[in-house]
Amino acid sequence: MAAETSKKVMRVAAVVLAAGAPATSHAQSATVLVGRFYSYDPGFTEGFRAYSLRLDHALLPWLLADIGAEHAAVVQRRADGPGRRGRPVSRYATPRRSGDLQLQVQIPTGGLRPFIGAGSGVMTFRDLPDSSGVRVRRQGTTHTLVAGVRLGVMRHVGLRAEVRGVYDRPSVSFGAWSVHPTAGVAWRW
Repeated sequence: MAAETSKKVMRVAAVVLAAGAPATSHAQSATVLVGRFYSYDPGFTEGFRAYSLRLDHALLPWLLADIGAEHAAVVQRRADGPGRRGRPVSRYATPRRSGDLQLQVQIPTGGLRPFIGAGSGVMTFRDLPDSSGVRVRRQGTTHTLVAGVRLGVMRHVGLRAEVRGVYDRPSVSFGAWSVHPTAGVAWRW
């Protein structure tokens, strides 16, 4: 019984992997990704929701240009108001928005296509309020390293999962490095 079940699972997996169109069959795709934003700043001890829209275009079967935008729902804390257990804490919503352009190298192998890439872009966020209560909007540049996989599920639909390491400059409130694991659905044409 177990042998039959494992054979069925292997057949289904083979069909799903084979169903993906070859890497050269689509020139472009749009992907909606959802995930987390983890900063290595000591003030941030939790992950925050992150949403991305990425567009890619195949320059060659193994080389893609990828442009994207991301919104992370970051919450900053500062010890200046009443909080739990007698500790003063204030929470400030600090949306982090960024856009970047990447070059990605993928292994063009049918339905399953692992990739790595690098890119640069811009980011903006609102800093914590200063002593007069003013929140300053900060801008900076980002440098990104990415690794992930694309999986063709149907002719025009695929899945994508990736992990991005992002270096923000200047590192005013977020610290230098952050990690963004995300996954989503891609529409290919």
